[in-house]
Amino acid sequence: MSGKKIVLDEIVDWSEFTIFGLVSDAPDYKICFHLNSLLGLEMVRAKNDYQVHHKGQTHFYPHYFCFDPMKDVYWNFTSNKYSYLNVEQKETNGGLFDLPQTKQLLIPNLPFVDYFFWIEGNFYNTWKEELNVKLNQMSYVRTLQVINAERTKNIKNLIIPD
Repeated sequence: MSGKKIVLDEIVDWSEFTIFGLVSDAPDYKICFHLNSLLGLEMVRAKNDYQVHHKGQTHFYPHYFCFDPMKDVYWNFTSNKYSYLNVEQKETNGGLFDLPQTKQLLIPNLPFVDYFFWIEGNFYNTWKEELNVKLNQMSYVRTLQVINAERTKNIKNLIIPD
């Protein structure tokens, strides 16, 4: 028997989303703190992280957000990587700290991206250019890339969690 296909009823207007992919070794809370300081935001960690069910397991991706009533946009910061200890693998040569870790990606076809900083709402191109300059000045961010949502497979995982 073949697997079921799930079809989304909702059509997403990608013009309302501006998505930046960030590469950084810093933890999510530190990047979020610097984003808040740099941009004058008040993002806080969501009570419930993004949950994605994959191969019988539930993965949690840290998510921060805030609403800006002056610009009428939502600011979001979400991790692309979820690490967990894989205790099923018995091949360890050392002790507790040598347990193998497995990483599950929120957007599997963007493995180089550590975090997504994304804006939902009418975000004007002038703001986008200014934001791009500011984000490139962050010392904790090694690389920054604007993500083309219409051409990126599985990007709906970012905006429509399970």
